[in-house]
Amino acid sequence: MSIAVFGIQQFIYNDFLPTLMPIPLSFSGRQFLIYIISIVLIIASICIVIKKMDRLAATIIGILFLLLFLTIHLAKIFADPHNGGLWAAAFEVFAIGGGALFLARISSTGMNKTQNAIIRTGRYLFAISLLVFGIQHFIYADYISTLITPWIPLKLFWAYFVGLAFIATSVSIFISIKTRLATLWLGIMFLLWFLILHLPRAVADMHNENEWTSAFVALAMCGISFMISASQPKGK
Repeated sequence: MSIAVFGIQQFIYNDFLPTLMPIPLSFSGRQFLIYIISIVLIIASICIVIKKMDRLAATIIGILFLLLFLTIHLAKIFADPHNGGLWAAAFEVFAIGGGALFLARISSTGMNKTQNAIIRTGRYLFAISLLVFGIQHFIYADYISTLITPWIPLKLFWAYFVGLAFIATSVSIFISIKTRLATLWLGIMFLLWFLILHLPRAVADMHNENEWTSAFVALAMCGISFMISASQPKGK
């Protein structure tokens, strides 16, 4: 759903989403590329939902987001390495790319070992992103606490708690211990963020595309977390 929304947003605003796809204005054929990528996102999402060519669709999304990370986001980070916002945006793209590749793996049948090994890395790419998010929550705890809904108490505590949850889940995925439980709770956390933090902010500022993008990034992260959890055997 989130991937389709990103495509629809780009049609509505007639531009790339600035946080996820910050393609320079000087890029040749940029306007044409906006339409092509938007159509690809929407069609790929439909294919995944109806389970028609879903492995190919998920692979295309994964490759697209990882290429965005490697060609654009990394360059922006290298140019301004102390900008926490650039790190967050880059690893959101990285996480979605990894999640899409993981979806391609669990949707696939009859793949050879090399293909399966490459696509299996998706869960680890997601785990790397969680580790980055966790570290950021400790570095920028004061700022993150200001983003928490006003009626929630102990804001600084929750900033650190979420950071620890990210790191713990990342470790759980890497060592394959309690991954099913850890990613289940991570998905619940992202779902709660979507419902009580991001969605109200987006609705309150209907024309702010960044708020809508943030909301559906959270929903995408929720879906990836639940997907990884569901793929694990009980007790793992």
